[in-house]
Amino acid sequence: MRNKGIVVVVTALLTCLNLSAQSSIDDTDQLKELINSISKGVNSQKSNLILDAFIHPSALIYSTFRGLSSGEYSKKSTTAQGLADFVKNSEEKINQEFDFIDVEMIDAGRAIVKTYYRVQIDGKKSHMGDEFYSVIKTKGGWKIISLMFTMELWSD
Repeated sequence: MRNKGIVVVVTALLTCLNLSAQSSIDDTDQLKELINSISKGVNSQKSNLILDAFIHPSALIYSTFRGLSSGEYSKKSTTAQGLADFVKNSEEKINQEFDFIDVEMIDAGRAIVKTYYRVQIDGKKSHMGDEFYSVIKTKGGWKIISLMFTMELWSD
């Protein structure tokens, strides 16, 4: 009888561990989809895809750009709304692609997502860099609360 109780406890524990692992896989896929929606919004100039990915239009976006001649970094900031407006009103064709998307789960409701991206403007190599997204899980799914990225001129 005692062995039967141990089997039940071990089975319950393994089931919980399996569900937890499955949840992390699902979360990782959802987070990758969220980040890809930003790229889809940029590439199609659909600002709603960008705004839908962020928790609020006023979510902050910070960037650093290393100048080629000076080697010094300049800093800029905007909001999700500012990015959406820029993309929507751009007269240039922007194409953003990710080399990879890496997800680090902090806990069940928070994660950091890192990407390496490349951007072409009107079919010409423009810039590339790293992106770091802070994300949280809401009732409506995963949302970006902030974005920090670096920009450098594209080099092969």
